[in-house]
Amino acid sequence: MAHSKTTYSINLVYHDLSILYYLFGHLNYTGLVFSANTFNYKEFEFLLGTTKVAFLYDRLSQQRDKKISINGQVIDYNNPSNDAVTDMLRSVLSETVDFDRNRSMCLSVDTALDKLTRWGVGNDRDYRGLH
Repeated sequence: MAHSKTTYSINLVYHDLSILYYLFGHLNYTGLVFSANTFNYKEFEFLLGTTKVAFLYDRLSQQRDKKISINGQVIDYNNPSNDAVTDMLRSVLSETVDFDRNRSMCLSVDTALDKLTRWGVGNDRDYRGLH
């Protein structure tokens, strides 16, 4: 990872961007909008093509889940069809890992995360508005 200071927030977002890459095949987002961006609460959205993707991370909530929605539909991480770890392990064990795709995903995720990090995703400052 290209980030010199990895935070809890960056780790969560990196994982979620990886899943989005897996689902969409790219991370060329536009229209980044932060509703809230504090150390314990982050809410932002962007467009992947014409698809609206929204993120909500609340570290102080008693409910321990995170929400990402695609065009208003929440991704359920408890659904086995959304389980990237199981897919990864299955590929490793069956020796069918696509290293070129993994490399492309890592580069895309790092690039997208770098843009998000410039707007404060990984720190405790408060940013609001369109970026």
